[in-house]
Amino acid sequence: MAYNTDIDPRALADIQEAMDYYEDKVTGLGDKFKEAFDKTLKHIALNPFYQIIYKDYRGLIIKEFPLYQVIFYIHEQKQTVYVDAVFLAIQDPVKKPNL
Repeated sequence: MAYNTDIDPRALADIQEAMDYYEDKVTGLGDKFKEAFDKTLKHIALNPFYQIIYKDYRGLIIKEFPLYQVIFYIHEQKQTVYVDAVFLAIQDPVKKPNL
């Protein structure tokens, strides 16, 4: 059974920022990023037990855009995955979301 997903507004802003960046570089690439994120989110919903990166937070790289990592945590009783950020790995670590 797939988990429900809930995306924090900060993560939505991260996604939009990445889409805008890629769309400015190549027309249509922003949409490809969104498709890759959606595919990654489906994988997470089906099996959210990926590597713990900090406390209860887990991370999964977006395969088609490997510099981006989806950062999330699981609420098992609610069968819900909460996405807190979509982090660009080459950013200054200081910009990493407070988890």
